[in-house]
Amino acid sequence: MGWAEPTGTEPTQVVTVSLRATVAMGSKYSGYIWSVSSIIGPIIQLQVQRGPLKVGKKGAQRYVTEPIAVLERLRVSPDGVVGLDGGEEILDAHHRAHSLRKNDDGVHGVSVGFTSHYRAMRQRFGGHMRVGCAGENIIVEATRRLRVDQDGQPEDEGDDVGRDPP
Repeated sequence: MGWAEPTGTEPTQVVTVSLRATVAMGSKYSGYIWSVSSIIGPIIQLQVQRGPLKVGKKGAQRYVTEPIAVLERLRVSPDGVVGLDGGEEILDAHHRAHSLRKNDDGVHGVSVGFTSHYRAMRQRFGGHMRVGCAGENIIVEATRRLRVDQDGQPEDEGDDVGRDPP
């Protein structure tokens, strides 16, 4: 089974992979084999974080979401994520070339969020916790909460939190 260019009519599915596969792009782990465990769900949102989400002086900081740009396309490389907006390229704050220098070690270049985690956050903190507000690059529809074990392998937390209403 090989890779095929998406036609644009089917949702892109996200599969769970080992930590070694996740960091294989341009790191000391390059050369490890990708091990696919299961399909999680479709990608529902792509975005970049253009700048810091915490603003203000220490002790008086506040959280803002204005630096988050929702886009239709991302380019992912060993250096991180670049958002593509028409002819414009927008570096994510965790891209190694971004002036914020949030990813000097090359390990934090891409982040993934799950709708199931946002449902749990809304239950705990309130309705203002909109999907993507934490600045992840890729948001995946998921009906269950997931976590990564000590070996970097995905684990199902077992609590089905359902789907957001339409």
